[in-house]
Amino acid sequence: MKRRQADGHLTPDEIAALMAGLDEQGSREHAQGCGRCGAELSALQAAVLSVRDSGRDWAERAAVSPRWSRVSESPWSFWSRALTPQRLVLASVLVAGLAGMEAWREYRIHADSEAAAAEVSDAALLAQVDLQISRAVPAEMEPLATLVSWSPSSPAEAARQ
Repeated sequence: MKRRQADGHLTPDEIAALMAGLDEQGSREHAQGCGRCGAELSALQAAVLSVRDSGRDWAERAAVSPRWSRVSESPWSFWSRALTPQRLVLASVLVAGLAGMEAWREYRIHADSEAAAAEVSDAALLAQVDLQISRAVPAEMEPLATLVSWSPSSPAEAARQ
């Protein structure tokens, strides 16, 4: 389960877990106390219940008068009655909602990876600065530093080495 968003609200994964009946990290208590998260959860629940109810209604009507058993009826006339404008609108809203949730999830993953990359590049820059500051001699002077011995030993001892 992912952590809460930066603003403290539930993530889409946490809302989906609540819809599935899972309550990890006190998500249900947060949704009950937070107006924004509670509204999002109740809207999603209402959409799912609406789909369930319309499916049950359709099944009950089909059981009473099964249209597909009529030989003279064409399949297209059945579908033209079954797909009412209200059902098409509901299906469109559900598809758009699911696509929006997936787009939001992808956006958050992308934003999190960009933040992690920025942290890595900042750490690399600080490491380079630390390396430059901690050098005894500037990088341009290192070839000269290897030619000259900086040890306090005598010239005779330096010649033997």
